[in-house]
Amino acid sequence: IVPATDFWRAEEYHQRYFDKHSGHYSCHFMRGWVPAEGEAAKQA
Repeated sequence: IVPATDFWRAEEYHQRYFDKHSGHYSCHFMRGWVPAEGEAAKQA
C-alpha cells in the first residue's frame, strides 16, 4: 500500500448522482438473490 497522491474532486454534476437521478439503476451487476450475512465473504 502506498500513500495517497493528489485527489481530484469530480464536477458538481457528478456529485450524489444516484440521489439526483433516482430513476437510474444503482448497480451495474444485478443478482436475483442476496447472500445471507457473512456468505459474501465466504464466496470471495
